[in-house]
Amino acid sequence: MDNEAAIRLGFFFGILVLVALGELLSPRRALTTSKAGRWMSNLGVVAVDTFTVRLLFPIIAVQVAGAAQEKGWGLLNVLNLPDGLSFLLAILALDLIVYLQHVMFHAVPLLWRVHHSVTIRETNSNFGFNFPWWDRLFGTYRAQPVAGHEGMTIGLAQFRDSARRHLLWMLSMPFTEKAGNYSLNRHGADPESILKK
Repeated sequence: MDNEAAIRLGFFFGILVLVALGELLSPRRALTTSKAGRWMSNLGVVAVDTFTVRLLFPIIAVQVAGAAQEKGWGLLNVLNLPDGLSFLLAILALDLIVYLQHVMFHAVPLLWRVHHSVTIRETNSNFGFNFPWWDRLFGTYRAQPVAGHEGMTIGLAQFRDSARRHLLWMLSMPFTEKAGNYSLNRHGADPESILKK
């Protein structure tokens, strides 16, 4: 685990470069905001978040996992399953936890970040990271945006102006802005009914 930080950063930047190249070479929709500004603000949030977590909780997750394995804590240590099955169950459990974390980001205004869609039902949907099963199981799955991927407006309606897209505002938003009608307990109109009007 001595190289844990380097491995994480390597994967993060490797995937980031691949996604950025995909966005540059084959964009899905017309650009509505400055790509450089958006990338700098979002990467700034990632940097501040990473630094804060490392400062407050240095490698705590890795230490807890090591202690659990050493002391035999946890369901997978007790069940003594084959390594392949234990690995699969651990990946599924981790993905479920990431799903639940994303749901909490929508349920607790202090944890909010600007993303998803201006349509409330689309904002409060598709929380899964790797697998769509959790969204299907818990009723938060949406197959397609009501206006299609090219016509979908990403972000939250109350935060669309350019003055609210810089790093300092994004960092202060959870403490200064109201959640509006987007909190998880609000579902809004069914997107399909909006199209029929």
